[in-house]
Amino acid sequence: LSINAFAGIVSVLPSVTDAYTVQGGNSQIVEAMIAFTGAGQYLNSTVTEIARQQDGYYLTVNGDPQGPYDDVVIATPIEFLNASFVNISMAPITPREFVEWHVTLVSASSLNPSYFGMPAGSTVPDLVVSTGNSTAPFAVINPMLKAPSGNTIYKIFSNSDISSLISSIFVGVRASYVHAWPFTFPRLDVVAPGHYQPIVLADGLYYVNTIESLASAMECSTLAGRNIAQIINGT
Repeated sequence: LSINAFAGIVSVLPSVTDAYTVQGGNSQIVEAMIAFTGAGQYLNSTVTEIARQQDGYYLTVNGDPQGPYDDVVIATPIEFLNASFVNISMAPITPREFVEWHVTLVSASSLNPSYFGMPAGSTVPDLVVSTGNSTAPFAVINPMLKAPSGNTIYKIFSNSDISSLISSIFVGVRASYVHAWPFTFPRLDVVAPGHYQPIVLADGLYYVNTIESLASAMECSTLAGRNIAQIINGT
């Protein structure tokens, strides 16, 4: 995995600062933020058209036109937005390549020193980070917490499924779980100034997801959403 410097800093923050999660899942943060606004929600709904008329924007949702709206904010990768834009003039948007990420959770006694070319009985650092030109099958192995059994819960990020290697990488494996995330985030390459996808697509039409070309994290997207809200509010 090759990434820009800012994304690299973001990726190692949990290793050098305190990281927190919400019991029951971090998705509750987003749910609480939406509930706080009092905004209506249309879950499991498909937007197929965004049209601009004289009195504002209209969205076709599940086949029905809705509107008018003063502003529209797109908060999903535009590469996968299967919606048409009507009466909207936008600058060309360069599609991005996306990475498929595998997240593996392992409960084990420790990392296996022999896998890392170390003598038997050696202590392997819990945190292992690979470089962009590494042949390692993973990008990061990060200890998350201690289980009641005494084992450590490790989180591994990789570009492919490494289930077959778990017994080689770890000692005393008690359990493991793998989750694949297709199109997890765009490639985090260095982008020349002026070549990021635009935040303002048209007057009253905004795009949150461009920030993911810089760093992909819920916190970053929250900041992007706040910035767009301030633009709409004129602040």
